[in-house]
Amino acid sequence: MAAALGLTRQFNRISSCALPHRLSQIRYLHSERLLHKFGTPRLPLKARTIQQNFQKAHQDFKARSYPRIFCRALSDNSTDKDHLSKDEAFEEDDTVHVITDKEKVVGESQKHEFQAETRQLLDIVARTLYSEKEVFIREVISNASDALEKLQYQFMTGKDVAENELPLEINIATDQEKGTLTIKDHGIGMTEQELVDNLGTIARSGSKAFLDELSKLGKGDSREKSIIGQFGVGFYSTFMVADRVDVYTRSYIPGSRGLLWTSDGSGSYEIAEAENVSRGTKIVIHLKEDHRNFSLNTAVEDTIKKYSNFVGFPIYLDGMCINTIQPLWLLDPKSITQEEHEEFYQFIGKTYDKPRYILHYKTDAPLNIRSIFYIPDTLPQLFTVQHMEHGVSLYSRKVLIQSKAHKVLPNWLRFVKGVVDSEDIPLNLSRELLQDSALIKKLSDVLSARIIKFLLEQQKKDRVKYEKFFKDCGIFFREGIVSAESDEQKQDIAKLLLFESSNEKSGVLTSLPSYVSRMKPAQKNIYYLCAPRYNSLSCEFITTSLFLELLHSTVLQKHPGPNIKRFHSCDHNQIYCDKRKQLGKKEFNSHTTNLCTDPPPLSKSRRIRVLLRGGGREVAETSPYYEALKKDDVEVLFTYNEQDDVTLHYLKTFDKKNIMAAENYFSVDRESSPTEPTDDTTQTQDASESLTEEQATELANWISIILGKQKVSAVKVSKHLSQTSHPVMVTVPDMVAAKHWLKVMRAEQFQDIDNAKYQIFQPTLEINPSHELIRNLEEVRSVNTDLAVLVVNQLFDNAMMSAGLLYDPRSMVGRLNTLLTKALDSSKR
Repeated sequence: MAAALGLTRQFNRISSCALPHRLSQIRYLHSERLLHKFGTPRLPLKARTIQQNFQKAHQDFKARSYPRIFCRALSDNSTDKDHLSKDEAFEEDDTVHVITDKEKVVGESQKHEFQAETRQLLDIVARTLYSEKEVFIREVISNASDALEKLQYQFMTGKDVAENELPLEINIATDQEKGTLTIKDHGIGMTEQELVDNLGTIARSGSKAFLDELSKLGKGDSREKSIIGQFGVGFYSTFMVADRVDVYTRSYIPGSRGLLWTSDGSGSYEIAEAENVSRGTKIVIHLKEDHRNFSLNTAVEDTIKKYSNFVGFPIYLDGMCINTIQPLWLLDPKSITQEEHEEFYQFIGKTYDKPRYILHYKTDAPLNIRSIFYIPDTLPQLFTVQHMEHGVSLYSRKVLIQSKAHKVLPNWLRFVKGVVDSEDIPLNLSRELLQDSALIKKLSDVLSARIIKFLLEQQKKDRVKYEKFFKDCGIFFREGIVSAESDEQKQDIAKLLLFESSNEKSGVLTSLPSYVSRMKPAQKNIYYLCAPRYNSLSCEFITTSLFLELLHSTVLQKHPGPNIKRFHSCDHNQIYCDKRKQLGKKEFNSHTTNLCTDPPPLSKSRRIRVLLRGGGREVAETSPYYEALKKDDVEVLFTYNEQDDVTLHYLKTFDKKNIMAAENYFSVDRESSPTEPTDDTTQTQDASESLTEEQATELANWISIILGKQKVSAVKVSKHLSQTSHPVMVTVPDMVAAKHWLKVMRAEQFQDIDNAKYQIFQPTLEINPSHELIRNLEEVRSVNTDLAVLVVNQLFDNAMMSAGLLYDPRSMVGRLNTLLTKALDSSKR
């Protein structure tokens, strides 16, 4: 209690200084005696921020027209009064936040009939127009907000207003015993004729008529931004949940009578005079039995915070102010603190982390947009990314339209959280669906372009922070390129991508624009090489297998038990094992064994997780495709994610430059390069260390016969492999498509992949006539045909593996053993 009174003693409501005095004669209870007894409490962060910015309240009136303090007012039956002594008197006017039932009908009521078409519309509104029953709370609060906005206009224009001391606020009361929900405002109210016109006729919007009148007077620009109602059907949504609705109202015009409008929604309504009705409107909703959950305080509070938390007036639910968070997207970005951003982000995102990036965006052209976006610091795990819901909420005049608006931003930006508020949004009658798809598409394009521009700015501003962000969110950018409808969108998203480059050190990332800026004038294409890192392969080994026997003497004897679960490897041939959390780094690196034999047989007796690490820059730099590009002094982008292969394939071009996989470098005409040998001396030297053209052609034809048409479409002598370290290489018409097909077939567990892939890929084997292995093969094939055949098949499998088209190398283990045996036999002679 002392904290609440001390807080209110520090400052008055913002509206008290922002509005004219007669608009807001609202006072809070305070007591010097309580302050002396309990001391001045430390204000919470939210209150301290307001106190520091108190002088700015006038400028921010339109957005700060309600208090941001979480405070509870004293009601007539509140036990809080017991804490006050008799000399601590307070005025009853200060407890206006609690609704009282003092209205009384006087005289006879007059019955009115809805017109036939109106009765049909009422049935449609009450039964089928709205998808969610809870929306009626949003509608009646919006009506109350409009009534208060209209009253503000009357004050501003100097009109006489009855009971001008009443506060501009919305009060809501729940009564579970009676099964009622009551909404009250001290707004403009209605006369008897206005009751007939506005409530007796569906689809006649009093708010729209008010705006039309302002437009005729040339005063509608500022006021229309705060008016919510458009269609005149929102009030009738109450009949979705109500048996009967009572409306007590009294117009702001001095001397107006209090009135009661009541109806059960069946086709007629009654109007009667009532006394003790204060200015404004009070709606009492008598709930149906199956909708009595709306008489629960918690249910109503959740709905208000979901839909109407940011209306321009304070909302009190059973005496408690519940809309305490400001609509930051309407404020001046410079006036918002980091703490306020964090508080708002956690509110709309229902999270507890902090935003990594903040974008506050306002514009009036080409559309009216008020928005604020947050990029979370914590993102979902990879397996939940595909099912991740959109994080942006759509508002119109501070009222929620869609909480997870999937059309406001493209799907690939679903990781962004925030709010978009636009007066230009075309809504349907229920204000739940968007109508003009072309306008919504334009809104989405404008917002996504602004977010991309913002991220590019962050890329330049803090590269280290952006690279960490790209590591977390790169998967969304790749999805955006694959799913983007226009090439212009793909080009914009592509600027956000980062890769390693052959011109930079390992770990240094570069962008596509940077790559293009370094391209030589004669270079036509952007080249990349995908060497994906794979991280794990799970299998089960029996404890007596050869693999475990090799490890038994090193690790298992030293560290027995079930904790040895993981084996790590830096390449394909070495495997390291460690006991999790027990082996140190030195011991971890010391235990190695060779895996040049068949994998051990499977068994259910013991499960061991094998983690193989491969791929990456080392593999990329030893690729025959990269070596050929390096020889021509062409920069290559290195990608280590399989998704990059597909992404760049879909992108196709960037900045009018074709994007091409390094593997396809030999499928098109090579770009001219000054590094290619042209003088006679070099050519003579190469010829002396190479097979003659006739020898190379004969060898190629022989290899083609050995492999057969079922494996290769052709074998030819390569001009591209000269001065590289590779004897052979494989080319296919589209390497990226071939890899993708192979991945899909493996995922679907296609049984005959090995045979089918050769027919589909139609690979071409190119041989390097200057490589020592090819020269020796030419000599051996006439002396030892069996050995030459083994070598040819092994070379072909090696080439397929280098191209990423051979996933399971176990089929060549037997052949390797035979080759090793023959090599050892020949060394004994």
